[in-house]
Amino acid sequence: IYLRQSLHMEAKERFEAALSSKKGSVIPITEEFKSEILYDLATSLDKQYIYVDKDPAVLMEAIKAWSYFIEFTECDKKRSKRCTYAQNRMEELQKIDKQLSSK
Repeated sequence: IYLRQSLHMEAKERFEAALSSKKGSVIPITEEFKSEILYDLATSLDKQYIYVDKDPAVLMEAIKAWSYFIEFTECDKKRSKRCTYAQNRMEELQKIDKQLSSK
């Protein structure tokens, strides 16, 4: 809900809390569900950088989040819309990072 309402920082906090929680959940944290959360976390960081805060630290966090999603979901072994989108977004953000680094 937070992500869909463009409350990127709030969404990020919720996703991070879900991933690091040691308490049980009414929703089983399956591999598929964890992949969804990682995708949403990367999306949240990405949009936070693009639309809210042009902080290079947020940019690096978004790149790391996409990279982790791609690795966790094993996008190199399968093709899906999410994997393709994640790979494209990571490449675009890396280009932005290179441009910022060259200045």
